[in-house]
Amino acid sequence: MRAAIPCAEPMELIVAIHQLTVPGGPQTYALTVAEHLARLGHSVTLYAREIGAMAALARERCLDVSAELDELPEHGRVAPVAVINLEQPFGRCLARDVTAAGGQVLGYGDHLLASYRILACSWSLTRATLRLATPRGPIELDLSLPGPHNARNAAAAVAVGDALGLSLEAVAAALGCAHGPPGRVEAIDEGQSFDAIVDFAHTPAAITAIARTVRVAIDERRSGRLMIVAGAAGSVDPSKRAAMGRAARALADHLIVTAGNPRGEDPRRLVADVLQGALAGSGGTVATETDRRAAIGGALSMARPGDVVLILGRGAMTRLIQTPWGDGPSFDDRQVVREELRRALHHGAGS
Repeated sequence: MRAAIPCAEPMELIVAIHQLTVPGGPQTYALTVAEHLARLGHSVTLYAREIGAMAALARERCLDVSAELDELPEHGRVAPVAVINLEQPFGRCLARDVTAAGGQVLGYGDHLLASYRILACSWSLTRATLRLATPRGPIELDLSLPGPHNARNAAAAVAVGDALGLSLEAVAAALGCAHGPPGRVEAIDEGQSFDAIVDFAHTPAAITAIARTVRVAIDERRSGRLMIVAGAAGSVDPSKRAAMGRAARALADHLIVTAGNPRGEDPRRLVADVLQGALAGSGGTVATETDRRAAIGGALSMARPGDVVLILGRGAMTRLIQTPWGDGPSFDDRQVVREELRRALHHGAGS
């Protein structure tokens, strides 16, 4: 039995695991846990008894919950085998702590000391090819998610699979047919002559990662512009908003600043905060549109053959959250893109 179950709280996770546990059923679970949960003292680490993996850690992801990086390792030593990204000083420090505590570290990334080291990676907008060094020899991977950030995730998956005793061939085959989560580098195709992609990137580091991935793919085919629609959400770390604007403009040919989930804040304030950073930086042209649907429609209407329109910040979210309590109308960026593309194509056919 295979299942993907979103669980917002530890008790939801516990209930989900018990529901999945049946006689003769699966006894192995892969948990994706936000790093700030450890800081908040949640007990989900009790279920990571065999292998724990930590990806690259961006500082702003901790600032959202006022966490400090140096407080996290105390909650990362439960699993006897730790799969850790060694590209950052924090990861290398954590690796030393795990080793000192008697745990085994499987390092990954492009660091020279990584046991699962990325040797080469190339990609288009929809696929990636990765060459990875492992303790059992090199391995070639074909992935459905492009970019170096997804290559790191794949390297971590190979390390976890190896630690579980799976063959490299089996891991490679599984990764080759795996699809990304909804709203993560998700292409929307309604027959248009350009690419439209929806992604959850909502921090400066994540925006840079996905925009750089798309920019490299555009440069490889030697034509097309990158149009980005991006905006911050309300009620979370305001200090990152300006950096989001700088990151988006730096790699875009044209940036439209809009609002994400307001969560009780004035959408105009959210736009102004991101715009401030965009204007302080350099890169492509900049425009603003507080109404998110209008911003998406505007970017799509500007696109020419070969361009890429990148819609960032909400991914697969299905509700435009207006209040701190989660209330708001239905709004799925992916569906809005489809509707706007269909409307534009229908209008073009009828003109």
